Amino acid sequence: MRKFISIFLIYFTFLLFIISQREVSHSDEAGRCMDSIFYTLLLQEFSKNFPVNLLSIVEKFYSYYPALYIVFWPPLNQLITAGFYLLFGINNITSRLSIYIFSILSVIFFYKLISEFYPKRLKMIMILILILSPYFLYLSTTNMLEIPIVFFTIISTYYFFRTFIKKEDHSIKLGLLLGLGFLIKWNMVILYMTFLVFLFLKRKNEIFKNRFSKTSLIFFIISFPFLIIMSFGGGMGNILYNTYADINFSIKDFYFYFYSPFEIYFPVFSLFGLFGFYYLHKRIKKPEYFFILLYFLVFFIIFTFFFRTKKNRFGTMFYFPFFPILISLTLERIKKRLKKVYMFNLVIVLLLLFQTISILTITIENTKFFNLNLGFEKASSVITKKDLSENSNILLLDDSPVMVYYLYQQLPPFSHHIVRLKHCENVSDFRSYLEKNNIQIIMGLSRFLRRFSELEFFDKEVVGEVEIYETNLTNFPKKIICNGFCKVDYLFCHY
Repeated sequence: MRKFISIFLIYFTFLLFIISQREVSHSDEAGRCMDSIFYTLLLQEFSKNFPVNLLSIVEKFYSYYPALYIVFWPPLNQLITAGFYLLFGINNITSRLSIYIFSILSVIFFYKLISEFYPKRLKMIMILILILSPYFLYLSTTNMLEIPIVFFTIISTYYFFRTFIKKEDHSIKLGLLLGLGFLIKWNMVILYMTFLVFLFLKRKNEIFKNRFSKTSLIFFIISFPFLIIMSFGGGMGNILYNTYADINFSIKDFYFYFYSPFEIYFPVFSLFGLFGFYYLHKRIKKPEYFFILLYFLVFFIIFTFFFRTKKNRFGTMFYFPFFPILISLTLERIKKRLKKVYMFNLVIVLLLLFQTISILTITIENTKFFNLNLGFEKASSVITKKDLSENSNILLLDDSPVMVYYLYQQLPPFSHHIVRLKHCENVSDFRSYLEKNNIQIIMGLSRFLRRFSELEFFDKEVVGEVEIYETNLTNFPKKIICNGFCKVDYLFCHY
């Protein structure tokens, strides 16, 4: 226990340091921050006036800050972040506090899970493999939904085992945890399906079934209201569109989730994890090992055959919590083969060292893990010094909500509309577009602005990777920007 506490404290101090240094740079993270800001304003409005006109608040917010996804993402994590905003203000550390806490709780309950249901001999190694995974480290310092899902997967599995293996009644608690997990991200239904199939295959008695009926009822009651909101708000349609539109089934879908661990873990550990499936079948009679195999199968079948979404490494975080257990099965076999214990310890130290070093070189979503500052925060502060005229607006020429997040913090609230050229508006005259929207500042990431040749007529200021232009409407030439028809959701107009 002392070893665990020492590792735990050192690791999460390091985690907090990364959180304090890195800018918000991922578009999904910024989107969740903007949702949290909206919920913060909504909570403040509720405290002043009740009832409130929710539609008018949404319309006003979106007209100034076009980065709102409240009908697409379940609200729980963003509401927790909103609570932290009310307590500590809006900044990058506060934005990530909920994820930091979920990461801490994930490690604590993973320790409890493997201590109670799996061999204790390699538990400290499993903990180190978990927390030194580059993706776990990155996502623990980023306001994304994967770490909360990792937490709810681990804690729900822990209480599922306590209920249905140790025959303690945690059915109500389990239903609450599954429901809250769903309010983080809808993919929590995969874990519920695994529990359901597990019980069906194990054919437990009536008491067993009645307990899970209570779990299912509570899970349904908690998750149903947001399903209704998604259905009527358009979120469900968006999920179905992204799931099936223009995504053809290919042979690559079969092996994606088998080679993706090689990017989540150091390759040798990933290989050990895949070997772990072989050693897993020898223990299949034990329910805790049978569950792991079943979880992987249910996850693989659902995401490969039913939800053919664009594959990404973040999606693999849903089976991330159990992979160190698979790795430990292979390590256990290696330990038996090596005659001297110090040889095994040396191998483990070297592998963990290599996994730690890999963190320094890993690229996630086209960004180096330790490329902490891209210039967004500084660029937004530069805008405030330009003394914008009243009701002048800012045009963002990329689809990311990142700069909306920083501009919200720097500019006086609801003082200037931010315009995102997201949905193509058949813009045939860029000058008229700027005049119509009273655009005084144009800004965006350098790698996106290269496609806009019209910008060469403006004076440019570069801050980090962000370019800032002040419009000069008298000298701006007419240019055809968009020819023909534009599809909805194109990121940019095509020339």
